[in-house]
Amino acid sequence: MNASHDIIQRAFEVFKTSAGFIPTLSLRGANAADRCRSAPQADPQQDRICDEYLETYCYGVLYLDVAAWQYYLPYLIDYALRYLLGSRSQVVDILLASLRLSDRDSPRLGSLTARQTEVVVAFLEVLAFHPESAWQAGAMQVLEEYRGPPCPKGARPG
Repeated sequence: MNASHDIIQRAFEVFKTSAGFIPTLSLRGANAADRCRSAPQADPQQDRICDEYLETYCYGVLYLDVAAWQYYLPYLIDYALRYLLGSRSQVVDILLASLRLSDRDSPRLGSLTARQTEVVVAFLEVLAFHPESAWQAGAMQVLEEYRGPPCPKGARPG
């Protein structure tokens, strides 16, 4: 079993949600919010997760609440690792942006359990250190921010 396949499998295990869980805000709905439109109600048929769905509605990732973000995270990790050597993808760029530390009271990475964090870090390390990864710089930046010392409130890094 290769490292990417192992990370994908672990991602689906540690981010497993209860059967039938549908986030209140789907990726499609969050994408509508990105476009200043009202979010349509989640629909199991229209919100079936596949590559085309992730590519079409990827901008919504940045508008998801923590529970919805965690719901979509294993699918996004799977997508990113399957296209590790491929051309640049907005899906992966936006996933990396969603993993960046922010000044929100409840940053996404801060919401993760220890096991979930291990999977996310392992995923980022593949993107950052695989010699042919198209996302080395972005993944490295996220890892550096995540592993670096926290900035005092109001201070700016650098």
